[in-house]
Amino acid sequence: MKTTILSHGRAPVVCLHGFLGDTEDWQNLARALNSRYSVRACALPGHGSPLVADFVDAVRQAQRTIRSLPTPPHLIGYSMGGRIALATALDPTLALASLTVISASPGLRSGAERAERLRLDNQRAADLERSGLYVFVRAWYDLPLFASLQTRPALLHDLRSRRAVGSPSERAAALRALSVARQPSLWGELPSLKPRALFITGDGDKKYREILARAAGLSPRARLLTVPDAGHLPHLERPEFVHAAIREFIEEE
Repeated sequence: MKTTILSHGRAPVVCLHGFLGDTEDWQNLARALNSRYSVRACALPGHGSPLVADFVDAVRQAQRTIRSLPTPPHLIGYSMGGRIALATALDPTLALASLTVISASPGLRSGAERAERLRLDNQRAADLERSGLYVFVRAWYDLPLFASLQTRPALLHDLRSRRAVGSPSERAAALRALSVARQPSLWGELPSLKPRALFITGDGDKKYREILARAAGLSPRARLLTVPDAGHLPHLERPEFVHAAIREFIEEE
């Protein structure tokens, strides 16, 4: 994965953004961490890194990035990047200092759920190719999942502006390849998660609050942080709160 170094230090922190995101999403986190940490933001496939065939290939890319580092990093991922981060961390041969997952799912449990989500994501990808990023991004952030952004017009404007830049075909290909419908379910592996983990969700994001509460309950070394007055983007909606919590968590080592 193409990596941008946002801050320099001895202890590495690797960050994976979500669908439509970019490495700039982690700039404020890099500023919030002290000079001990070297924050490396990875561009997801189709978002600045080469496209991949499927979710497993994306996980292998992340694992190669981590294995190239001199010491085990703290791994942080949001949404699509959070799913990749969780799958990466479940490899028992990979050493991590810690794992932070924000607003992400371990996967879908049933074939019916996967079939319906695959239909939906394929339709979204087709809409993106047909309408272009500007139109798609405006519709994307109007989804109920992002309802909390309506109370943060400056953030909503910034997201709509920054996310409208890039290749529609590559974003659409990433959505198809990395859909949660194409991801192996990780629920059964959560009890064997080795690194200590922090699962973060906004209190207004009912769906992912319930998902990550269940996931934390299955992972002996994980705990759940619910962010007040936040939705699906807690690290961008309440950055000072979330960044302080992440800093405290990774400094526990």
